[in-house]
Amino acid sequence: MGPGGAIGDVLADDPRIRAVSFTGSNEIGLRLYQRVAARGVKVTLEMGGKNPVIVLDDADLDLAVEGIVQGAFGSTGQRCTATSRAVTTPAIAPKLTEALVERARKLRVGDGMQQGVEMGP
Repeated sequence: MGPGGAIGDVLADDPRIRAVSFTGSNEIGLRLYQRVAARGVKVTLEMGGKNPVIVLDDADLDLAVEGIVQGAFGSTGQRCTATSRAVTTPAIAPKLTEALVERARKLRVGDGMQQGVEMGP
């Protein structure tokens, strides 16, 4: 147990470590990459993504709305892969926006362990 940076440094410098998968900030990810890549360690970094959803004119709007809502609100939006923006065309923007607002208003918020709850507090 301890601060992530201190633990990460110990792991990054350990010669037994042959691969690193990191999810977090750009700053720490780049620092980690510089430390381990020089030793030939395989590195996978997931840093600072915005995870947009692109909805085009011919999209199934019901399916798009469910995907956006699940991506944005699943795990209360507290995951690195949470959808943080939707991009669409002017032709369907009003209809998509209205459908998203309506669906978001219907989200069942509560104890995530309870049946039917879609988003915890």
